Amino acid sequence: MTYISEKRTSAPDNITNETEKKVFALLDKLKIPYECVTNDVVETMEECKEVDEALGTEIRKSIFLCNKKKTSFFLIVMPAEKSLDTATLSNKIGVPHLSFASAEHMEQHLGALPGSASVMGLINDEDDYVQLIIDKEVADEE
Repeated sequence: MTYISEKRTSAPDNITNETEKKVFALLDKLKIPYECVTNDVVETMEECKEVDEALGTEIRKSIFLCNKKKTSFFLIVMPAEKSLDTATLSNKIGVPHLSFASAEHMEQHLGALPGSASVMGLINDEDDYVQLIIDKEVADEE
């Protein structure tokens, strides 16, 4: 069973991840209210659902892609249960041959490792290399 803390409205005291520190500092600076939990690393969608339930949210899938030349990067946010058709997405955005970006590129641009891509990682993209694409179903939700 995955450890999940009680819900809180302030940053945890023992943050060691630099991205998390930046995100919580920015949220606090901008006075944006939030709720969070501390949890074990989760690797499956089933484990993610446990965290969802603790927060009362719906999980979203974040996928980090790049073009064939590895010069354009995209963070796709979509419903967890939805499959990504890279060919259709390629046609819609006019970028041929989309594929998963390497772990090195993910760490360089998002400060994240595979399996932990999130919109919060964009705080590390200071040179604006990553384009955020939000699926319409996600964008239409609250």
